[in-house]
Amino acid sequence: MTKAQFFQQYVADKLNLADTKTYTRILVLVMQNQGALKLFQTKKPSIAFAATRNWPPATYQQASLYAGLLKVMAKRLIKLSPRAETDWLKKRLA
Repeated sequence: MTKAQFFQQYVADKLNLADTKTYTRILVLVMQNQGALKLFQTKKPSIAFAATRNWPPATYQQASLYAGLLKVMAKRLIKLSPRAETDWLKKRLA
């Protein structure tokens, strides 16, 4: 923190002695950084969260990849309608 205070005081002293201390760009840069030192001086300690829990894996994660793939394919085959597919093809190819 002492290093930050040193640089803040250094910049303030240099600007007070400079001929260009009233230029807008310099004032804007100083105003952008104003308050940063005070923020770190009054910074509250970090919040300590509760330890993470080890939840059991979800049911969709317990199955193997092949079992999941087989399940998805079975659901798609159940929903498959040959009549709807032929109607769709007739509309697209006509």
